[in-house]
Amino acid sequence: MKRLVYISGTVSTNMLLLGAIFKMNHWPAANILLVVSILLFVFVFLPVALLASNRGQEQKSYKWLHIVTFVAFAISLTAALFKIMHWPGAGVLLVVGIPLPFVVFLPVYIYSTRNDKNQSPAYAMGVMFGLTFLAVFSVMLSLRGIG
Repeated sequence: MKRLVYISGTVSTNMLLLGAIFKMNHWPAANILLVVSILLFVFVFLPVALLASNRGQEQKSYKWLHIVTFVAFAISLTAALFKIMHWPGAGVLLVVGIPLPFVVFLPVYIYSTRNDKNQSPAYAMGVMFGLTFLAVFSVMLSLRGIG
């Protein structure tokens, strides 16, 4: 299971970076790389990582946190895909996807980890940094160019 997580994560991330480079240079196959990489990430990597993470824990206290994380990232990445590809519905997905990690994920994360003594402050800072990156990335996607 962990092997599939590593392989799917590595392949989808590299395909996404390659697709972004192709898209910026207006090379052919950029759209195919972006669509396949985001779909692979959302429908293979995230569910397998969720299952592997749930199986690896002796206590199932983080079950809701993992489910909310999957839903928030799936909607946010799907919104990014729709916006990059100029598909209809991108605006609605961005309106839902931008605040979702902050309105749903963050309270569930704080509630789930409130009594965990083994959790380091560096991990919480990493989560906050990731959410900040996601917010900036999403806002940049929703901005329109002037001209």
